[in-house]
Amino acid sequence: MVIKNTAFSLMLAHVFWVHCSGQSDYSKIPPKEQKYMEHVENLLQGRAKLSLERAVNGIIENNKHVCWTSTFIKYSWPEYTHTVQFIDRTKKGADRKQKRYANWSVGLKNGIPSVLVNAQDPQVYGDYTLYFARPTCFVMGNETAQAPSNGNVSSEVYADRATCQLWFRRRVDWDDKEECMAAFFRECNSINGVYYKYRRGVCNSVNSN
Repeated sequence: MVIKNTAFSLMLAHVFWVHCSGQSDYSKIPPKEQKYMEHVENLLQGRAKLSLERAVNGIIENNKHVCWTSTFIKYSWPEYTHTVQFIDRTKKGADRKQKRYANWSVGLKNGIPSVLVNAQDPQVYGDYTLYFARPTCFVMGNETAQAPSNGNVSSEVYADRATCQLWFRRRVDWDDKEECMAAFFRECNSINGVYYKYRRGVCNSVNSN
């Protein structure tokens, strides 16, 4: 029952978010922020896999969940359906590899560029402010990570703490990488918590098994 309530709560939150973002007028925000949103939309519908390069708190679960990737499957307005994969370090063998399906959306929430990662698994679900983006990377996060306003979502999943994420496209442009890294540390360096760095050697060895 708790799982069903959680999934239903996330669904309601998603419907509300999509409705609100769909009513937004992008012309009311600065051109720079419009460009950020355009970059993220292009990345979400691109053929290149996205990887979580840096993070603090949130979905990494104290570095228990690592090696995150997100791969585009299809687009159905206003959502980009992806396969999201990660490694659960608390499990053994084949169970370490976890896969979820998530619908990404880009829009305005209260006039602020935002990214929604909608998934039935509350540990994957996230509603974020878009801080910065370039054609091959983007930074998003929240000052406080809180549950959707509707329903019975576990407080253990949504601790009241800040979270931040830096996503790279495979074969990220070098100049983009430097700018996104600078933005990540600018926006996220003051956050207290557990920091994560994508380690290609570790992640590639696990994914190849």
